[in-house]
Amino acid sequence: MHVFLLVELSLAIISCVGRPVIMPFSFPKNAVLRQKTTITCVVSSGAGPFQFVWTHEGNSVASDSRKHVKILSESVAALTIEAISAEDLGNYTCTASNSEGRTSLLRRSFHRR
Repeated sequence: MHVFLLVELSLAIISCVGRPVIMPFSFPKNAVLRQKTTITCVVSSGAGPFQFVWTHEGNSVASDSRKHVKILSESVAALTIEAISAEDLGNYTCTASNSEGRTSLLRRSFHRR
């Protein structure tokens, strides 16, 4: 008597689909004027590639001598402010988009002390 054992292997492929989901971010609570700070926008799920846009009070933030927008990886973008000034107070929004849609996360920035 011969016994045959048939083993079937199957691979599960998990794909990330859907619009980006942004992890909550915040500004340092102890940030002071003239101090350098960096905040990051991290996409935790969704199908890449992603495009990132930072806005301050509804206006697009472009890299200049004081502010730098940098894409750190496919799912992470950073905004660095070299020296916080009074004009940097207000609301910042990170928007991440892909072929499925876009997601924005707004945070209030530094507060006057």
